[in-house]
Amino acid sequence: MEESTSITVAKILDLVKVEKLSEVRHLSLQKKGLSSLDPAILSQMVNLQELDLSDNNLNKLDTNGVCLNSLARINLANNKLTTLEGFNCFPNLKELNISNNPLIEVSEKYKLVSICPLLQLLDNKDVSMMRDAASRLDSTLLCKISEVWRQSFERVFDHQKDGDIKKFENEFVEKLKKEITCGPSMLKEYREFRLSILGKEHINKMQLKFEYGTPRKKKKVEVNGEIEEKEKEKIPTPDTNRGCIDLKKPTETLSVADSRFVVSHLLQTHSLNNNPDDRRTQVWGCEFEPSLDKPGHTTSICATCGGDSVCFIDCSSGQVMKKYKQPGEIFYCIAWTTITMDFNGNTKKTNLLAAGGQQKDIKIIEPNQLVCCEEIKGMKGVLESLLFHPVQASWLFCAASDTVTVWDIGFHQRSDCESKSKLLLTLKSRTIIRYISMPPHGNTLVGACDDGCYMWKIDEIEKNNEKPRTPFGKLSFSGKKTLPLDCVQCLSNNQIATKRVEDGLMCVWNSESGMTKNDFTLVYKIPWRKTETPFLKFSYVPIHQVIVSGDDEGCVWMYKMKLSDYEKVENNTDEIKTYKESQAFLVLSQPFLRFRKMTAMFIDIAEENFKKLTLD
Repeated sequence: MEESTSITVAKILDLVKVEKLSEVRHLSLQKKGLSSLDPAILSQMVNLQELDLSDNNLNKLDTNGVCLNSLARINLANNKLTTLEGFNCFPNLKELNISNNPLIEVSEKYKLVSICPLLQLLDNKDVSMMRDAASRLDSTLLCKISEVWRQSFERVFDHQKDGDIKKFENEFVEKLKKEITCGPSMLKEYREFRLSILGKEHINKMQLKFEYGTPRKKKKVEVNGEIEEKEKEKIPTPDTNRGCIDLKKPTETLSVADSRFVVSHLLQTHSLNNNPDDRRTQVWGCEFEPSLDKPGHTTSICATCGGDSVCFIDCSSGQVMKKYKQPGEIFYCIAWTTITMDFNGNTKKTNLLAAGGQQKDIKIIEPNQLVCCEEIKGMKGVLESLLFHPVQASWLFCAASDTVTVWDIGFHQRSDCESKSKLLLTLKSRTIIRYISMPPHGNTLVGACDDGCYMWKIDEIEKNNEKPRTPFGKLSFSGKKTLPLDCVQCLSNNQIATKRVEDGLMCVWNSESGMTKNDFTLVYKIPWRKTETPFLKFSYVPIHQVIVSGDDEGCVWMYKMKLSDYEKVENNTDEIKTYKESQAFLVLSQPFLRFRKMTAMFIDIAEENFKKLTLD
């Protein structure tokens, strides 16, 4: 072993047999007796991909002035390291070995995972569990940061002058470190590290909120028949760079069409290995969690699916609370249900989430414990759509290929999470079923297929050994008959809305029989953007009778429907008129976002406040 404390440029060039440091791609300085590595030398190796500094005497890796974008693997095993600071200068670091450095504390490792977003292996172990633990701790810290802010700092923030903000920020961070003590004691340094970052981010967020819409005067508004005190906002001048749309001034009664919509959070939650440069992973579904106490309403928690993960996001804070991952899966669809379970003689309501996709099975997820209660296998193809029955909460409908299977997940009958799902019914189509929906009465299933829109009867569903059912009805579209359907939504027990690829509109249909017969009549058309991009779905919010749809140009279209006020016209005539009440009351455009085939915008609405989420 060479006995030296440092190494020169000449020795490195001679060792690697190159003429310039910029040509070095793989460098091994193992067992060189090094106690330091000159950062001026390291910074010149701009194409370095792999660095081996194992079995030396380094107590830190000096990265002052260093930025190596190509460096992906570092071996620092068997040194005397005391800190891992400065590793954010290796933005594409994927593997790091720091084994046999006894002075490195657990907090340092968590800091490393936090500042190296692409790191996959630490000491040859997957860091996914560490990231999940860090994410859960962050969620707790954010809640407590908000509490400290409200109790001690919110009232005095308005009076701060620009020159005092830095002092105010320092006082806030010190207060957080003193009062917030959650998490394991071994992670104290990491907790304080994150509190410092999150505290400063909170201050910045409050500054922006103060500048672009400071709450001023409280006023009383009516929300679903209940009088609440709301703070009257100062409406900012529209600024397209901030995604702010100014509509009409707020009235005393909260109205969807009179509301002001503003982008509050932009999240990239499903990227492969949390890579911020990942533009291939798509987000396919977005569903708000139902409220346990108020049927028909939702909480602020939204589940999203895409890639190998399902995320649970708190839309009030914009934070990912939990993430369920299934390696190798691509989740395409999710569905919530609320069931009543028997816990040792005591009944309790709980929410479950069904998720599925490319692996052709359904996973029933319990979100509080973040566990998969059951896997339902045996689907014919990739899962396209999932739906729980509006009345029988344990009945799950799964569309895969040209088949819909109906399952009773059965958790309402058990006190544990070991229920065995039972297949109740099979429905068949001639082509792939892309999306399924059901009216409130639950007696008919409507499916958007590649060759049209079909209906199946869902009655006497508990008969055993029944042959697969075929559709009893099909919608008759004018014009080109072979256009596939993107989506279908049941608006009521009598009306459905459909959207076909390339049509440039949505159609609303009425059934006098309440969808028990094939008596659907086209009653009006809704203008929409004409595009050839498939799989652009839309949502319906019954509590407000509003249709919401995002397009592939980054726009969100919202329509206020009046379902009881429609014109009855003949389906085979040219007299069908665009329904005047269904013109978009808002086309929310985000010029700084352009959603093409590789990405998608999903908009959903939580209760009367219209919480909005934009992903990837």
